Amino acid sequence: MTLILSNEDVNDLLTMPDCIDALEVAYRELALGNGVNRRRSDSVVQGSMQDTFYSLKSMDGIVPKFGVSAVRINSDIVSWPVRDGTIRREKVPAAPGKRWVGLVLLFSTETGEPLAIFPDGYLQRLRVGAANGLAAKYLARKDAKIVALLGSGWQASGQAMAI
Repeated sequence: MTLILSNEDVNDLLTMPDCIDALEVAYRELALGNGVNRRRSDSVVQGSMQDTFYSLKSMDGIVPKFGVSAVRINSDIVSWPVRDGTIRREKVPAAPGKRWVGLVLLFSTETGEPLAIFPDGYLQRLRVGAANGLAAKYLARKDAKIVALLGSGWQASGQAMAI
């Protein structure tokens, strides 16, 4: 039976240490040629709101050691406003409740069945933070005691947790 999870479920079930451990295995499997991933694919068309575009983004990967494959899909409304003289890409929270829309679909590599469907919000924050936590683990000097964190948004808390 396919699990339907919420962001809160993901937040309650997956810890940063668990995410770091899983990502380390996944990266090792990729390096050994056992795991695979596909480059991100972006399809963009003119949006229905003024100065916006609709973007459908997808990426996927398989880690046979875990017996799973995953597809991440984002359905975004984006704009490129000028802020302080710089063009920035901004996602517009246009879904009801001022939300962004991203989903992860997890499949069994043994049976092909869908194992879970859940929003990508909390998981993405953990994954990005875990990747940088691994970078710090292997690339920082052993005697390092200070870290610099630029920014204070949603992703920043994941970076701080991972370090």
